[in-house]
Amino acid sequence: MKCHLSIPQQQMFELPASECKIVGDSLFLEFSKGMQAKFRGKIGAAQIAGTWIQANLTFPLAMQKSDRTLYQLYAANALDIAEKNALNSKNVDWAKLRDSVSISAGKATSVDELLPALQTILRSLQDKHGFVYFDKKSTGYENNDPDRVSPALRKAAYGNDKEIVSVAINDSIAYLRIPTSPDFQSGEDEAYNQQIQKQVCDLLDKNTRHWIIDLRLNYGGSMFAMLGGLNKLIGDGTIGSFVNREGKEPHNWIMKGGDFYDQQEQRTSSGMRCKSQTKPGKIAVLTGPITASSGEAVAVAFRSLDNSRIFGEPTKGFTTGLSGFAVGKDLVFFIATTYYADAKGRVYKQGVVPDTQINGGDHFTEILKDEKVKAALGWIGR
Repeated sequence: MKCHLSIPQQQMFELPASECKIVGDSLFLEFSKGMQAKFRGKIGAAQIAGTWIQANLTFPLAMQKSDRTLYQLYAANALDIAEKNALNSKNVDWAKLRDSVSISAGKATSVDELLPALQTILRSLQDKHGFVYFDKKSTGYENNDPDRVSPALRKAAYGNDKEIVSVAINDSIAYLRIPTSPDFQSGEDEAYNQQIQKQVCDLLDKNTRHWIIDLRLNYGGSMFAMLGGLNKLIGDGTIGSFVNREGKEPHNWIMKGGDFYDQQEQRTSSGMRCKSQTKPGKIAVLTGPITASSGEAVAVAFRSLDNSRIFGEPTKGFTTGLSGFAVGKDLVFFIATTYYADAKGRVYKQGVVPDTQINGGDHFTEILKDEKVKAALGWIGR
């Protein structure tokens, strides 16, 4: 016989008992992995009442019989978390949603079969950014790009154009393309930070003053690494924040000494590697319908600066901060809990709309033929 213990309030799920046996009408459990504890209890019709022993502490514990399956309990945990924390929780009929999700989860015999029930929660919240993480895979409910994605943009984003690209357009203007970065959990984000910094430094050493920052192929990753890598162009100070559904209680994004801080928590450690004293002039930022998530956060940070202007098309609309909650064994539910805001207090609930909107005309192999680059150069030259 195998026994497992789950305590959702302690983020503990399906902890295997090292010993599990029934003698007469008594259940004996012992746990030696993850914690040292024992349980002894009498088996009744609706509960098992007994004693829990852990770390020289003893207290009564009654385990109630549930009429729900394990996966229904996982779903109920996700529903409780979403109702309490999600940005759009006030717009949901929770009683109706609980009934629908419980029926769906009741048919599940594995986590994979539970995923549609969790996707239903995200869909009801209209949380396009949220997702479920299980077995090293992320599953949201809306992953398709908008129809307004041009063939050139689609080919570039999902082809081979994934590397950082830096080009000196002339003696004073540089073009820097920053595509999707490694996720901060990958362990590669600090190297990416330094890679961006190196290319910025090389251009600054040539006395580059004005910049075109291309985020059109950037659909996420580590905002910490990207903003840390751009420290020489952004400067120190508050560059944005996460805010609640009312646009209040800011959790600030701060640059200090070239490193990114999430409020008081330092999230990069490469510092400022450029020795150049050249101050940035005008900074044009290019966006498009694939620009998403952390890519949008970079656009919002630049929108905070007085010397910047955004050109292109509206972004995808993933301008929310995600919080991850364990809702089952190896199962993490990420939901939007905050919006992005720039340092001037403007909140971005539906993505970033450019200052100058230009549809199409993307040309990544010959950037001087690109309509958005042309518009940026025209503004810089004025």
